[in-house]
Amino acid sequence: MRLLFCLISIALLCGCITGPGTDSSTTTMPYEQAREIVSEAITKKDTTSCNALQEDVKKDWCYWTVALASKNAGICEQIQHTIYKAGCYMAVAISEKDFSMCDKIQFDDSNKIYATQKRCKAVISGDKTACDQLTGVQKDMCYLTLGAANKDMSQCNKVANKDSRDLCVMEVNAAV
Repeated sequence: MRLLFCLISIALLCGCITGPGTDSSTTTMPYEQAREIVSEAITKKDTTSCNALQEDVKKDWCYWTVALASKNAGICEQIQHTIYKAGCYMAVAISEKDFSMCDKIQFDDSNKIYATQKRCKAVISGDKTACDQLTGVQKDMCYLTLGAANKDMSQCNKVANKDSRDLCVMEVNAAV
């Protein structure tokens, strides 16, 4: 679950998740009720409960957490939003150390596909040089993910963006 939090935090920080809107045709379910539904789905390792969630974003989060808990990347296909689907594949790939799942990460932007797949494989392999081949935000996110996942402060120190670097340091220190 800590990996899930770390990956969601990283996606939010890099701007990959800009918060797809909620479905305005439905009323927002109270957080506690949604959390209970997701907890039940995780416990059962079954996505049936996720369908009770009214908002696509909450359903996607439910599918993601069940996929990670059950180690079943096939569940990621049920996710509607591309960025959450990519995050789901990355989380399961890293958790299972399965390089082939990294290749399932897809976006409309081929540069983002390349960078995200590279980051996924770098974390699994522990390849500290893989991030050097990227630029800008993608490079920072690669160092952040690698540093947080491997509890490696030297990777955090390579993150140019201060907020991203602070998140990486916080993740590394939380494990110590």
